[in-house]
Amino acid sequence: MSEPLNLDVWREKLAYFQNQEAITADPDQKFAIACKIRDVQLAISQASQAGLLSGELGLQAADETLMDAYFAECAKHDPSFFQSHADGQTEPRQQFLIAKGLAFQSPNGGVALTDEGILFCALRELIPSLCFHVHVQLQWQGGNQEHVWGSVLYLHKEVLQRLDPLSARVMGNPKSRNEFGGEAAISEYPRVAIVEALTNFLIHRDYCEDDHGRIGSPQSLVAE
Repeated sequence: MSEPLNLDVWREKLAYFQNQEAITADPDQKFAIACKIRDVQLAISQASQAGLLSGELGLQAADETLMDAYFAECAKHDPSFFQSHADGQTEPRQQFLIAKGLAFQSPNGGVALTDEGILFCALRELIPSLCFHVHVQLQWQGGNQEHVWGSVLYLHKEVLQRLDPLSARVMGNPKSRNEFGGEAAISEYPRVAIVEALTNFLIHRDYCEDDHGRIGSPQSLVAE
C-alpha cells in the first residue's frame, strides 16, 4: 500500500463482516464474526482519533534512535549508498522511505508515514493497537511469559536481544577438528540463522490480524 490508512477500506471490511454475519447460521462462527465487526469499528474510531486516516502522522512520529541504528547497520553493507542516511541527513532518509512505500508526499507538502511505515518505525505510543497487532509473547522455560510490543524495528532489536543466548550454545563437530585435534566447536543455533528466522517472522506476519507465530528453541523460549 502506498497510502495511509484509508477509511473506505475499513468501511469495506466492516460491510463484508456484517454481510457474513447476516448469512451465517452457525452460532460459533456468528460470534467470531461479531468480534471482528467490533474490532473493525474500534479500529476506525481509534485511527480517526490518532489522525491516521487523514495521513497526519508525519516523519516526526518515527523512532529516530531505531532509524539511526537501522541505517548504521545498512551502511556497514553498502556505505556508498547508506552513509548519508546513517549520518542523519533528512532528505536521503525521506527519499528512501518514499521509494520503499514507507512514506508518501502528503497534500500539505510534508512527508507522512504510510501504514507500512507506521509498522516499520513509528514510536510505540503512536501505533494504534486496535489497527495493528504488534505484540510478541515470549514463553520462557518454566511457564513464565513476557510481552514485547512496538514497531518492526523495535521488535527486531528487543526480541533478538532475548534470543542471543541461543547463539552462545556450542557443540562439538566430529567432522571438523581444531588445532589441537579436538572436535571444533560450532554454534548450536548460529546467530545468522536466528536473525533470518526472526526477520522472516516479523516481515511475513499479518499485523492486521491478531495472529500468532512461534520462533526459537522449545528448550528455552517460544515467541508467539
